[in-house]
Amino acid sequence: MKNNELIKRYIYAVVSHLPQKSQADVERELESIISDTLEARCAGVEPTEADVKAVLTELGDPAELAVKYSGNEGKALLSGIYYLWFKRLIRIVIPIAAIVVALVSAIETLTQLTVPISTSGYISEFVSSTARGGIEGAFQGLIWVLVICVILERKNVKVGSPDFLSKLQAVPDKRARVKIHDPVLSICWNIFAAVLFLGFPYIMGGYSADTGWVSALDTGYIHSVWYLVVILSAIGIGKEIFRLYERRYSRRLAAVTVGANLLTVLFAGVFLLNPAIVNPAFVDRFTLIFEENVVFATNLNVILFGIVVFALLLETGTTLYRALRYDR
Repeated sequence: MKNNELIKRYIYAVVSHLPQKSQADVERELESIISDTLEARCAGVEPTEADVKAVLTELGDPAELAVKYSGNEGKALLSGIYYLWFKRLIRIVIPIAAIVVALVSAIETLTQLTVPISTSGYISEFVSSTARGGIEGAFQGLIWVLVICVILERKNVKVGSPDFLSKLQAVPDKRARVKIHDPVLSICWNIFAAVLFLGFPYIMGGYSADTGWVSALDTGYIHSVWYLVVILSAIGIGKEIFRLYERRYSRRLAAVTVGANLLTVLFAGVFLLNPAIVNPAFVDRFTLIFEENVVFATNLNVILFGIVVFALLLETGTTLYRALRYDR
């Protein structure tokens, strides 16, 4: 019964909660335990599907069984499934918090350091502020995840189901599995882009000796339609959170991706295709210096929209291809 689909789903549900380095050993051990238990139960008779369900039900909920293999039972502050949740969440939240806060700190240093300072001093301040931001972001992310998990444990919140066998997902093809760093980096980008547009839109522009730095985007317009930036960021983050939850390129993920990207194109069009987003001073200065690039300067917003659409089409095509080819 080693190749029984329900057994494979159950074992996958258990090992997916464990570190990569221990998954193979746990998988082999579970296969042996299930095989021996079925053999003892059926006394040489070919096990039926009912026998398999009975044995797996006796083993218990996959997440609770994973706790026993994790070696983290009896933790002082967090224990059992809550400690597993904590470990999984910090792998997602800490990198996001650290990267976003570090990038924001770096931008603040670039834009707010007005006191005359040497080149080495400026570099030192830039590096130290970025590092401080990353450490502070990681620490805050850790604290928030810990507090949430402690509250869930104290409230004894349960997310499992007595009928866990009927909810086991199929074991995905290795080529269809979503690597955790992909959605994490995408979430970082969505948050960072929102912070950049809402807090530092003037950093995107050009420099000339006559006028100094000239912002390419109109800050007043961006602040007047701040809700569009928030909506776009929320759509992108929601899509990536679903990708983290799904953990595979499935038809469901493909449907969510297509829907989210269509909404992104719609709201990005409203946001970027309005000519008011381009700073007239930037257009005037750019065309004065580079007369042959008048079309580029006057259509900067259209070009930005085209880049967004191209990136979304590429992502949609890749997701659809993997989902249709590997989803079972």
